[in-house]
Amino acid sequence: MAAQTLNYIILTNSNWTFKRRFRVIQGTLKPIIQGAQTLRRTTTGALDVQEGARWKAWEMTLKVYHTDPDQTVYWDGSQFGNQDDLETLAKLNNPASNPNNTLWFYENLDSDGDGVGDQHSVIMYANIEREPVTPYLTGQQAFCYVPILLERIAAIA
Repeated sequence: MAAQTLNYIILTNSNWTFKRRFRVIQGTLKPIIQGAQTLRRTTTGALDVQEGARWKAWEMTLKVYHTDPDQTVYWDGSQFGNQDDLETLAKLNNPASNPNNTLWFYENLDSDGDGVGDQHSVIMYANIEREPVTPYLTGQQAFCYVPILLERIAAIA
């Protein structure tokens, strides 16, 4: 059975000039609370714990077409992104440029349970590993699965 997609997420560059929707494979969205922490044993055997900041991250797998069959431009100016669009966002690696390496992530999937999607300033880990799913490599029938990790820039309370 083919994997079902949930609604979508929106990824936008830092100056809002490039906005794309991406389909998320059902069951792959994993909101994560991460933290900076060191654990070590002292010479007496006691546990020494250093606690740092906590932040949120999202791990998910996207269904990305080579050429997306839905070319609709939606009310917010976004449209569904293709493989080249995802690579464009992943290649933003200069924090001093405009747009910089920060992305805006709109989670239309309500991962925090408050009934609406939320917007976050994130960095995307740039390892883009495509898993071809169709026998086609190009065109509107060709798509792949792409796991991504988005990490929120600001710490959470």
